[in-house]
Amino acid sequence: MGLIARTVCDNYEDEELREGFYDLVLQLVAEQPFKIPFVAAVVLQVNVLLSEMCEEVLRRAGERVNSAVARGEWREVKLLMKFLGSL
Repeated sequence: MGLIARTVCDNYEDEELREGFYDLVLQLVAEQPFKIPFVAAVVLQVNVLLSEMCEEVLRRAGERVNSAVARGEWREVKLLMKFLGSL
């Protein structure tokens, strides 16, 4: 997990990698619920190394929760809340 976090933080300037990381985190939360604790652990490690990235993950997760509530997709809301709780 530390290797993933370090690789992402070391290449922070690469916008494609950064955007891919943000998308992948939220996609894993929604599609692989059993991996939520591991994804949260990587995000926590990223927070130690580069807190700006963690802030962006939290912002995007919050937006997705609001969007899922508006659409009535309660499964996605539950999974995102589990992720946020794990953080």
